[in-house]
Amino acid sequence: MPTRAVAPFDFSPLWAQPFGRPSFGIRSDFICRIVVAAPCRFMNDYKKILATAASYAAPISWKLGEEIVKNRGTAFFISIGDAAFAVTAEHVYRAYMRMKEKGSNVRWKIGGLSFDPEERLIALDDWLDIAIFRMSAKEVEKTRCRIFLYNKSSWPPNSPETGSSVVFAGFPTMRAEQKNQQNLCSGVYAMMCRVTAISERKISMQLDCGNIIDTSGLGSPLDCFEFRGLSGAPLIWIAESNNNFLFIPSGVVYTYNSGFRLMFATRIDKILPDGRLCRLH
Repeated sequence: MPTRAVAPFDFSPLWAQPFGRPSFGIRSDFICRIVVAAPCRFMNDYKKILATAASYAAPISWKLGEEIVKNRGTAFFISIGDAAFAVTAEHVYRAYMRMKEKGSNVRWKIGGLSFDPEERLIALDDWLDIAIFRMSAKEVEKTRCRIFLYNKSSWPPNSPETGSSVVFAGFPTMRAEQKNQQNLCSGVYAMMCRVTAISERKISMQLDCGNIIDTSGLGSPLDCFEFRGLSGAPLIWIAESNNNFLFIPSGVVYTYNSGFRLMFATRIDKILPDGRLCRLH
């Protein structure tokens, strides 16, 4: 299917929207609270794009006894041929393993699905900061998340170019000083921005936070949340074919530089069709 990069939208560089997910115990009425001013003729497209991107993200949580520690990271799912994988950041998995090694009775959950990540681990790389786990299609269905579907001959997808419109979606961790504000949503956030640089390993996006307009009066997600919960989130290139938007997985979010307002993602083409990882481009 022929694709082309969507011409840069006539929108302020960052447009953020939180989405409630009742299945995760999140306020379902907390929708569209934070937006950036944009021409009205594009607003419906923004909402559809961000809502679709958000539906690919799943929260990673840990269950410590009866306590659930939410938003420890984000994951997403890819199907390549007959195989299905869960993808997240390597350091999210390492943090879980450190907790387990301390003797804690800790369980790993992606969405509402519990499993032993050690038994499912296919690939792990600290330089790429990616962890891959074996899944089944039925298990992915239980998470109620969308899955990126590819056959082996079409993987990996094309990479975006500098200036391309991309969205990352995940579950940021609420800052301690914000936890008592009942109106804040600790659910999934989807943010649209542009690619500012691409290297052999990573894709970089600079977030122009001065263009966020907070319509709720509660503060932007950049002020109220810590971005560590976004580790492992999918970076999605918004491309277009025959007047339809395409959602192409392009990277795995691994860190945020608050000083320079830079978000970084490892390129998705480091993942091989069998779920292994390759550092070479």
